[in-house]
Amino acid sequence: MEKYDVDIEDTIFSSKKWGDIPVRFIRPKGNKDKLPTIYYIHGAGWVFGSAKTHDKLVRELAVRTNSVLVFPEYTRYPEVNTQQQLNKIMMYCNN
Repeated sequence: MEKYDVDIEDTIFSSKKWGDIPVRFIRPKGNKDKLPTIYYIHGAGWVFGSAKTHDKLVRELAVRTNSVLVFPEYTRYPEVNTQQQLNKIMMYCNN
């Protein structure tokens, strides 16, 4: 199984209303050009999943599309409800 070579940067996006949102940026290895951006909001019913569980997919997407993948994490259900999860993700994507 091929593992796509990428550069990964993990950071925290802070919001007074929603708190800290861990965000992972994935880009093709060594490519510092201005690239198209894909926001990847993973599925799994808002219950499980993470940058770790989707690592192969987001690496492949970044390399094959020559794009920067932005992978914001969100708090899982039942700690917050679905509307709160959507609000948090939308707040991040709009900033």
